[in-house]
Amino acid sequence: MNKQENNMEYIATFYIHYSAIKFARDMNKKGYTANPVPVPRQISSSCGTCVQFTIDESENVPTVIADMADENVEAIFCKQENNYNRIHF
Repeated sequence: MNKQENNMEYIATFYIHYSAIKFARDMNKKGYTANPVPVPRQISSSCGTCVQFTIDESENVPTVIADMADENVEAIFCKQENNYNRIHF
């Protein structure tokens, strides 16, 4: 199994666009792959921009998310196939 197969994909939504950009930048600085993207239709968001990011399953995902999420994060979703399950906020 390669590293890509061990990654779980997440979506973080925000109240304002700037927060999404800052979150992506901070995640990338910490070594995670994170990119601002339009919010998927299945998810609503205040600003229309979300951050798609991945975390390796071997990491303590709740701790990583708790460390990165602040009052500017509207919600965090885990992508499983074509569904988004809200996991935070």
